[in-house]
Amino acid sequence: KNYSKLDYPESPCLFVEFHGSDAGVAEQAETFGLIAEENGGGPFLWTSVAEERTKLWKARHDAYWSSLTLRPGAK
Repeated sequence: KNYSKLDYPESPCLFVEFHGSDAGVAEQAETFGLIAEENGGGPFLWTSVAEERTKLWKARHDAYWSSLTLRPGAK
């Protein structure tokens, strides 16, 4: 949160990307969300809006860089 200034909860998360037609992507996302829910995962966030996708991927990339600040000098 402090590193990227995003408002996502601080918890383990998995980032996935779906490809295909709009209908195919929506179906894949819905199926994935149901599987995640059935297995105790949650909440599942997804979007087809470019700006919101960029925000999600920014969080993914920032996780690495922010983790480096936890142990200065470590790589």
